[in-house]
Amino acid sequence: MVQHTSKVLLIVVGAVGAGCASAPAPSRPQLEAPLRGVFVPPERASSTSEVDPHPLTSSPDPVLDSPRSDPEPPWAKLDTALTLAGPGARNVTIVVGRGLPHDSPPPVITVLHANCVGSVDNCSFLREIADGRAVLVCPTGNVPCNNGAAVWGVSLQAVVDDVEGSLVTASSALGENGPHTHDVLFGSSGGAFAARNLINSGRTGWSGLVLVGAKIQLDLAATRRAGIRRVLLAAPDGDMAAPAMRAEKATLCRAGIPARFVGLGPHGHGMDDASPGILAANMDWVMGISDDGGGATGCP
Repeated sequence: MVQHTSKVLLIVVGAVGAGCASAPAPSRPQLEAPLRGVFVPPERASSTSEVDPHPLTSSPDPVLDSPRSDPEPPWAKLDTALTLAGPGARNVTIVVGRGLPHDSPPPVITVLHANCVGSVDNCSFLREIADGRAVLVCPTGNVPCNNGAAVWGVSLQAVVDDVEGSLVTASSALGENGPHTHDVLFGSSGGAFAARNLINSGRTGWSGLVLVGAKIQLDLAATRRAGIRRVLLAAPDGDMAAPAMRAEKATLCRAGIPARFVGLGPHGHGMDDASPGILAANMDWVMGISDDGGGATGCP
């Protein structure tokens, strides 16, 4: 377990591959109350009190609340986390970034959580990376943890089916059809390996790839075939994966795949309260929206 100071919360996780089951018909979507807080490991629950720095609260919107002749799409009205029953009756959580334009469907960032981190809390925690640019769709892994969360199992086909089914469920609820030009696949720790496996499976539809805190190597040919045009790698300074991820960035650049590495601060494995903001500063680049790297070092 990684130690941290002050009010910093580290989402500490392991690393595994993929898995899931067949998908039943999704149940009627239910709006959840605004989420507060990020995942607290059970062993810290009695002594730790964390508050989400960006609670998903609703407020009056003069644009949405004014009479309109044309109906707003569902995603334009969603200001709280929406949790749906996805494949295998596991949760699929949708979080819409703040300040999205309402004139066209936003890109989707598919988020694969780390081991034993709840997809609902993880989606809420990462909302900042979607602000002004995207919607987060967060499936749930198929192998349960003792704390009620899950990990991604080892079956590649199960992970493919699970993520595909989750995206279909989310698209139906959002009233849009993907993929979009700037869609991104995001995986942290164990979720990064599941993301790598998805890319290797030949599944296409994402133009950008974000991997956090995983000692991982990408299949360069499979990455190209999947349509990945930019890769963002990130890890804390004290994460044992950081040197390998810096080396992988150099390998990708030599192969002609634009890549950047960003440090997530002077702590060990996991993401703390500052991590979403650091990643958000580089999301427009990895999504292909702009060439502004937000200070991140890219290919020479």
